[in-house]
Amino acid sequence: AGIQKARRKFQVADGDALVELLEESRSELNDLGDSQASMGALVAQCNQAKEAMSAAAVALHDQRKQVSADLMERITAILHELEMKKARFGVKIHFNADSITASGGDDVEFLLAPNPGSPLNPLKKIASGGELSRVLLAIKAVVSNADEVPTYIFDEIDAGIGGKTAISVGRLLAQLAGQHQVFCITHTAQLAAYADQHIVVRKHTRDGQTYAEVTTLLDRKARVEELARMLSGMEESQTALSHAEELLDAAEDWRGRKVDGPEI
Repeated sequence: AGIQKARRKFQVADGDALVELLEESRSELNDLGDSQASMGALVAQCNQAKEAMSAAAVALHDQRKQVSADLMERITAILHELEMKKARFGVKIHFNADSITASGGDDVEFLLAPNPGSPLNPLKKIASGGELSRVLLAIKAVVSNADEVPTYIFDEIDAGIGGKTAISVGRLLAQLAGQHQVFCITHTAQLAAYADQHIVVRKHTRDGQTYAEVTTLLDRKARVEELARMLSGMEESQTALSHAEELLDAAEDWRGRKVDGPEI
């Protein structure tokens, strides 16, 4: 009677099927016990991994703190060369043990004091467009040897600068181009004079459609004429041509004296 009742309960055809069901149930029970043991082992491994991750994050934090002083000093020095004579660059590193990722547990913020007597404040809040451009360039110059990005693209990094500052920026871009491919979109002749290759983009309209024409300046005369146009807007101005010639001469002379990463 007990077997018949069990057959009806578990919906099996006969006693043999009931025995098979019993063996399967015992096997599943054993597997469940093994799973619980495995779960305990996995939890222990997880805790060990978490401890190792926390230790690695702390070690990374300490290393960042150590290199931040050198980073601040080197970037500040380049900013001085870029005509931000009294500026100070700072790095703020805050460790958060509760939000560790593959990059560690640090929240890193860049700071800037653009003028004497000014406190260091978040770069994103106080820097002007021209200051941001120069800080970005200084950072790229400092980390270029460790940066695996093969190509840098600077879109109008000359915003808000000119004169001597533009020359310093042009030289630093040329220096970066020794380690990376550098594209620079600029309207400033002082920057363009330091390019290895000068490409002109012009827009014109034909049959009601606007087209972009891209021309690589292959000879020195063409470069001088384009630099003169960038300087004055007048392609045939003798004064502008003379100034453009002088700019290109100065850039070529600087390149001739450049050995192993010149001072800018």
